[in-house]
Amino acid sequence: MKHIGNLLGVIFVVFLTINILLVSGNNACIEISFEKLSNITTGGSPFDVQVIGNLTYVGDYYAGFSIFDVANASHPVLIDTFPLTLAHYFHVVGNFVYVACWNYGLRIINVTDPTNMTEVGSFDDVGATQKL
Repeated sequence: MKHIGNLLGVIFVVFLTINILLVSGNNACIEISFEKLSNITTGGSPFDVQVIGNLTYVGDYYAGFSIFDVANASHPVLIDTFPLTLAHYFHVVGNFVYVACWNYGLRIINVTDPTNMTEVGSFDDVGATQKL
């Protein structure tokens, strides 16, 4: 059993050495470029964003919580905005969004129909709900 461990160690060192030589011998530079596809305003101060499929969810500190259709990345379309005060961090879990609203606690929004979001619950922790 000890010999197998030593053999695996030697194979690992050889593999690592070959990879280092291949990487250090490659003098080609990798260039990455980005292209701006569009620009859209949320109406306030966007704080957090999450993209799931063709939908982009945005927590905006002053404008609330918004959902955009980004199927065409060059032309995002606002689907709906739910008014929340001081919305920042959030998590999308299935058909619900859990939004931290600073001094206004945790808000739970049903997004089953993204064109008609509804609040289904809240919890005021009487403090600053900062990050979920």
